[in-house]
Amino acid sequence: MKKYLTVILCALFSMMHSAAQSKYDLQRPFGWATSTSLTSGDDYNLTGGGAFTTDLPDSVPGRKTIVVRNTGGDMRDALISAIKANDIIILDGSEGELTVSGTLELKGLSSKTIIGRNNASIRTRFRLTPDIHKLLNDSNVLSLSTAAAKQPFILPNGQKVKEECEYAIRKILSTSLNDPKETYRHSGLMHFYACENIILRNITFQGPGSVDVSGDDLMTLSDGSRHIWVDHCEFVDGIDGNLDINIQTLSPSRGAYSDTLRSPMSMPTLILWVRATMRRAMERIISMSHTPSTDGVRGVTSACLWYVSAQFTL
Repeated sequence: MKKYLTVILCALFSMMHSAAQSKYDLQRPFGWATSTSLTSGDDYNLTGGGAFTTDLPDSVPGRKTIVVRNTGGDMRDALISAIKANDIIILDGSEGELTVSGTLELKGLSSKTIIGRNNASIRTRFRLTPDIHKLLNDSNVLSLSTAAAKQPFILPNGQKVKEECEYAIRKILSTSLNDPKETYRHSGLMHFYACENIILRNITFQGPGSVDVSGDDLMTLSDGSRHIWVDHCEFVDGIDGNLDINIQTLSPSRGAYSDTLRSPMSMPTLILWVRATMRRAMERIISMSHTPSTDGVRGVTSACLWYVSAQFTL
């Protein structure tokens, strides 16, 4: 036993040593809101909207600043307008969480700080309720195949689905929710397209719960977005993933990623469940595009992240 333990420890030490010697490891603290390049002349200093401390006043001199509080109902349009028109967007949770009907599509924005205070939280309007869980469990959807079928399944709305399990879940949900257009699948929160120099801090992003419907991620960064810093944010119960990175320079730091009992997709046996949960945990922390960057390396720095599941901790 001691012999095997020694071999394992040596292997782990070797792996750690090799990782530390990577040419992409600068061997020094990365600092706050900095993008330090391996080549000269292209370092980048993130400024966001010009201020990003957690004690920001309601008005910042020289910067367009807005405080957004819950006013009841769907806050999606109000949030999009506030983010587009201002440099600093303060989300204030003193009046409760901000509820949105669908993903905020944010395109071509630059130099923005989106920061929360008073336990600021944004959540999706659609949520997986106990009644929905019971409906899915009674239909035994977890026993269905998740492999791609030779012939696609066709939903009543004409959409083609490759996997039997996903097909069954989507058919059940669209019928029970009376939602033939499947708008519930767009229960993400923010999608940044071609955005640059963005800082997000101190915000909780709450999704509906995880379910296999090829839905939106809680946050997606794509289409050339770069130099984005996500700090002290919490991502909970994304319907698909929690944070999807399809860009080359992003730094998530000091954040938490979690699933609650809204995401109880357990597997038939303990061993299979643990393996699936570990795999899904890693996928839901950060998932990236299969398309490689030009040099084969993506500049993603992640530090002090924590993943918690209602039934499993990684």
